Parts: sequence; C-alpha cells; structure tokens
Amino acid sequence: MSPHLDPPTTTREQRHNSKLGLQLFAFYFAFYFGFVAIKAMSPSTMEWQPWGGLNLALLYGFGLIVLALILAFVYGIFARTGAAADSVAEPSESHGSSDKQVTR
Repeated sequence: MSPHLDPPTTTREQRHNSKLGLQLFAFYFAFYFGFVAIKAMSPSTMEWQPWGGLNLALLYGFGLIVLALILAFVYGIFARTGAAADSVAEPSESHGSSDKQVTR
C-alpha cells in the first residue's frame, strides 16, 4: 500500500513571497539584460571611462553586484514568514477576548 499524499497547498504568504521574488528577479534581469546588450551590441561602449578612470564594464558589473545585495535585503524585509504574517494579518484568538476589562 502506498500512503495517501495530499496535494501541496500554497498559503497566502507563499504566494506573496513568490510574487515578490519574481518581481525582484524581473527588475534585476532588466538591468542584467542591459549589461549584456551593451556588451554584445557595442563593446566599445564598455571601454568608456565615465568616472575616476574606471571603465563602464567595471562600474556596471559592480553596480549589478550591489543591486543584487540591495534586492536581497528588500526581499528579506518584505517577504512574509508564516508566524509573523499570521500575527499581522489575523489577530490571534489565543490572547483572550477583547471585551474583558482589566481592573487594578
């Protein structure tokens, strides 16, 4: 006999995190595609030195690395975790009724 496996279910948090991850990926991909397109279509443009004697290829490359780190932090801040998202989205009933008054 094989054990009965329930189909995987996705929670609201998983859908939110997936959507956020795909949006950030698309944003990063646009910048990366720009880098590749410039290199493929106009390699001499990458030799241009816009700042401090550093060429565009080096600056753009470091920019991509910094952008990836920033997007990782953005994802870390805005991605929801199960317990944290539940406490924000829906108040817990385990804390007692809100109509009770505390007297001292």
